[in-house]
Amino acid sequence: MISAIKPHVAAMAASELMKYGVNITKIDLSVLPSFRKWAENVITSIVNVQSRLNIGSEKGEYLLDMVKASGSLFYIDGIADVIVYRWNAEEPKIIPLWGSQYIIQQDLFWLGMYPFLKKKPNANGHYEVADMIFSEENVESLSDKSFFFVSHNNHFGHFIIDCLPGLMCWDVCNRKGSLGQVPLPFNYIRGICEILQSCGFGYISNPAFIQGHYRMRSLVLSEALPANIFTGAYLWKQIGPRFTRLLIDRGLDQGLRLTKTSKRIFLGRTGKYASRIANLGQLSQFLSAQGFVFIDPSTTTSVQLAFSLSSAEIVVSESGSTTLNAIIFSAENTRIVSLCSERLFVSTDRAMLHGGLPYMMAFCDRLEFVLGKPIANSPIQSSDICVYDVDQLKLLLRAWS
Repeated sequence: MISAIKPHVAAMAASELMKYGVNITKIDLSVLPSFRKWAENVITSIVNVQSRLNIGSEKGEYLLDMVKASGSLFYIDGIADVIVYRWNAEEPKIIPLWGSQYIIQQDLFWLGMYPFLKKKPNANGHYEVADMIFSEENVESLSDKSFFFVSHNNHFGHFIIDCLPGLMCWDVCNRKGSLGQVPLPFNYIRGICEILQSCGFGYISNPAFIQGHYRMRSLVLSEALPANIFTGAYLWKQIGPRFTRLLIDRGLDQGLRLTKTSKRIFLGRTGKYASRIANLGQLSQFLSAQGFVFIDPSTTTSVQLAFSLSSAEIVVSESGSTTLNAIIFSAENTRIVSLCSERLFVSTDRAMLHGGLPYMMAFCDRLEFVLGKPIANSPIQSSDICVYDVDQLKLLLRAWS
């Protein structure tokens, strides 16, 4: 039987988890004056955005409840199996199984989508292994090492907000021992590996994880879990400038040549990560005339991106992880416009209420949203292809000038 529990529940059951070689430590952030001030600002911003963008009261209450529950950071240490599985029969991902039977995760909503689990009838929060064959990966060569587990999701935005703040706070929270290395599936995107290397963390990427499902048994792991996305947003407010400076300095120390860019930046998508802006040509022409320089994060190193955004005055950005790049690498006083599908705010589906909208609203005190009209809906609402009103953007930039 696999038990799926939230971090705060695991913290309350610490003595039970210790029987399985698992220790969990709760760091209470809510006692900090800076946290209380931040929470008040975010709550005020959510209420304002809710009113301005016609977000329903039920969604607004859900987001406010997340802010109120965001005051904790959890560190988990101990013995765990690592399951490598195929998401939708394609992308390999990883998840720790603490003490061989506990999945500890912020939001249990997503567990229903794991291909190796099925919910046991009439048992709230408990799952059992589905009828699936796991290959046992030989980990003898790894048995004398300890690993820091970053994320089962090889999505840059989730890594940056859900995982990296806890990793960066490791020393601040007086954790003992070395972080060691990070085990990753073979296709973790370049940006994640770049940041880990730039910050001095090693990682292991095993190309054998291309086919099937694996269960790597009895590894010594450490993991940091914020209570939710809003916890990650608060931590970024504290560590963001230090992290950006660290990233740039490490790049300079390694001899990288960094190029100065405009104070006005348009962050967009090209190539494999196609733009979600239907009238991209019209929008680009307008922004170029206003002195904006186009940057595609997927074709730019993380160090160069941090260098460019750290001195930007205004950033116009496509939605999703592109907007998160603008937030984490820019200065506190940088003006940021996020171009988002109106469906994400006005008719949010259940998956986006758990995994899309909160990532935007957690930083809504720093964002101005311009909503686009969808002309092609995506199963992921933040990926809708939209037309954006250039005149609306023009008025906003004029007001800022």
